[in-house]
Amino acid sequence: MTGVAKRMEKAGLIEKKNDAQDERLRMLQITRRGRETLGAIREIQEQHGGAYLEIYSLKEKEEVLSVLKHIVRRGKQLPNSISRTMALRWQLHNDWKEAHVPWK
Repeated sequence: MTGVAKRMEKAGLIEKKNDAQDERLRMLQITRRGRETLGAIREIQEQHGGAYLEIYSLKEKEEVLSVLKHIVRRGKQLPNSISRTMALRWQLHNDWKEAHVPWK
């Protein structure tokens, strides 16, 4: 993970800061450029997602969403499983998306 963080820092997407309460800790903080990049990535993901889903009817989309929600619920019940990890990632993604405010 350190290599990824170094490359992101070099690209100006994140910066390292000392923790205010514990100088031994280094915190990674997203930069304005990083937020802008996330916004651009989100746009591309939504365009691609829309393109993939446009061939399906509303009923089919609702069915898929229902199955995915079931997988997430079930995955949260399974300790230390790939399903649990995927479920938590999906939940984090949705939490971020709901809290997402476009940056100007």
